[in-house]
Amino acid sequence: DLFMMGKLSLPELCEARMLIEPQVARMAAKNCTPALAKALQEANSHENDTSEYPDTVILRSQVHYLLAEMSGNRFLEAIVKSLLVLLSNQTTKFQPPTDEIHPLGLHDVIVEAVIAKDETKAEAEMLAHLQDFNLRLAEIERKYMLKHA
Repeated sequence: DLFMMGKLSLPELCEARMLIEPQVARMAAKNCTPALAKALQEANSHENDTSEYPDTVILRSQVHYLLAEMSGNRFLEAIVKSLLVLLSNQTTKFQPPTDEIHPLGLHDVIVEAVIAKDETKAEAEMLAHLQDFNLRLAEIERKYMLKHA
């Protein structure tokens, strides 16, 4: 509701993700089992099945959804999923080139760290991923605003 009323911005949404998702990745690494590792690898391997909207956004969000589930905390899972839905709704509106906003392979190091049960690396890699994503998103938003000004 806040987003729709113009009282929540994309940078605020991204800031919330940077505060929450690194910890979620840490928890996912702690809780990783062979079955969860396989599901995570599977989701990561299908990220490039299509670059068509909205399917591409769904595919490239699956790793984040799984990590949230793997955290073992349903409240954090709900928050992460809600943040991703809000972000998905916004990016689907202006449909930036998939490889510009989220190039293939950005989740590889996170997935590897989680499967290795390296909590510290999983947390650090998720933070680095989100920082990179946020820079990409800001640049795309800037281009979009210039184009439609």
